[in-house]
Amino acid sequence: MEKIWITWNDSTRSRSISSCLGLELSIFDGSRNPLIRHTNAALRTVQLLIKKKPDVVVCQYSFLLLIILSIYRSVNKKTLLIADCHNKALKRSIDLPIVRSIFSKLKAWSFKNTDYVIITNSKLHPIASKLNKNLIILKDPLPDLAKDTNPIQSKKNEHLVTFVSTFASDEPHDLVIDTAKQCSNCIFYITGSPPNEFDLSILPENVVLTGFLDQVEYIRLISESDAVLSLSKEKNILQCSTYEAISLDTPCITNDTETNREAFKDAVIYTDLSKESLKNSITHALENKEKLLNNILRFKEDYKKIYSNEINPLIRVIQEFNHESSGKPDP
Repeated sequence: MEKIWITWNDSTRSRSISSCLGLELSIFDGSRNPLIRHTNAALRTVQLLIKKKPDVVVCQYSFLLLIILSIYRSVNKKTLLIADCHNKALKRSIDLPIVRSIFSKLKAWSFKNTDYVIITNSKLHPIASKLNKNLIILKDPLPDLAKDTNPIQSKKNEHLVTFVSTFASDEPHDLVIDTAKQCSNCIFYITGSPPNEFDLSILPENVVLTGFLDQVEYIRLISESDAVLSLSKEKNILQCSTYEAISLDTPCITNDTETNREAFKDAVIYTDLSKESLKNSITHALENKEKLLNNILRFKEDYKKIYSNEINPLIRVIQEFNHESSGKPDP
């Protein structure tokens, strides 16, 4: 039986969960140009489906990707199709009324042809349940990331703070930059490539834009940081960068929300989206490294035990499908 995971966006979540499930992972994430990237990804996806003829397909949700997979499932009705959805993808819509109507109908159709939808937390249930009733709640596993042995060079008495960013609209770049101006003892690295209209003149001397980083460079930066900022203006969102920082034993500062507190307990530092709160959180991270490390290590030990139970419903769905397809009774 052929079982695959497809994503058009290389993410730690897709890598980690597909590994837990033993699924072959195909990542079609190339050009930074959206049109070129989506065209290439669509063609490569169709080629993969024709070649592999998979029985089980899990995807990280993308509008066009799920439409292609829904068409495949409509033709191959004995296929199990599962979509892994995050907050922003579920909420995404189109402003132009005529286009929005077409977009909404196609989105609804693709989810109707999907067997199960994975969401990261219970707060997304009201949104996701409008699209599909078969929901599985599953947080990220802690990724298996190896620390880089070559330290990043920084000036004496300067702390390294990394804001994990893709320059998406929900990321509070202005807040981080304004806070950096008040933290002269820190160097702030902001990941990702800014849009052309981004005003570089607003950056203080202690803020560095990294541009696009490959996986090795990114892990090295996170592991060498004194603190990682995993921030969003969105509510009910669990960000991959928080899991990545925890996995690498790096203090992480994230939004003070009920969703985050339920997920991460005392393994991270919580902040409001204000300069005073963020500055205080950074200071706390720098002054309490040993205590935070102990919290992280304890959390990681407990989380790994709990996660094996949390992923069981998804494993069970795939196993039951395997037994039904093979005609064998469920053990």
